Amino acid sequence: MNKVSKQETFTSKSGHKYIFSYPGTFFVQKNVIDVATLPNGTRSDPLYDEAIFQHILEGDYDWAYFDKLVPESVKSDSIQVEDFDGKKSYL
Repeated sequence: MNKVSKQETFTSKSGHKYIFSYPGTFFVQKNVIDVATLPNGTRSDPLYDEAIFQHILEGDYDWAYFDKLVPESVKSDSIQVEDFDGKKSYL
């Protein structure tokens, strides 16, 4: 950390606390937002998350770290979705 860096603690809905450190908005835009912006101008959410893992979160975080936080009992290979007419189906 230095005097131009910023640090915030983010608390997720599940109560987990994460420390975000970043050296200002220019750095965040250049190394997070720009990395996740596709050529057509839209943002890729997976690339955005990976850029946050790499540039913002303190510690060794990746998809596997967050996957371990989800109990096996609630993991599933399918999800239930509701159609516009109220019909429910599994994907």
